[in-house]
Amino acid sequence: MSYEDDVCQIYFIDSVTNSQSTASAPKPESYSGRVVFYTNSPENIDIYVEGNFEGTLNKYFYGNMEPSCDQTNAVVWYENTPGTYSYKAESKSGTWKGTITVEGGVCTLFRLKK
Repeated sequence: MSYEDDVCQIYFIDSVTNSQSTASAPKPESYSGRVVFYTNSPENIDIYVEGNFEGTLNKYFYGNMEPSCDQTNAVVWYENTPGTYSYKAESKSGTWKGTITVEGGVCTLFRLKK
């Protein structure tokens, strides 16, 4: 007896009995979002999100200039799953505090204004 020609067909019962059924897969890593911190203040600014140090802004943008979402210099990126997170930014001359919102698949520019 040869099993070479045997075929095994597998059906999901819910899909067969319920034409409105949709399968859902886990969200891919790309579902995370990004907040890009930047500033117009000519001083070093340390960025913390949820109490964790994320990086230091050590360059600034003149006037109304802003970075692109894929820029890596003069910015600090924060990437995570969608949600609202607390942030704190500290420099020699002051502190910023508040919340940021991360949206899945979205890049949000977040300017620390002086």
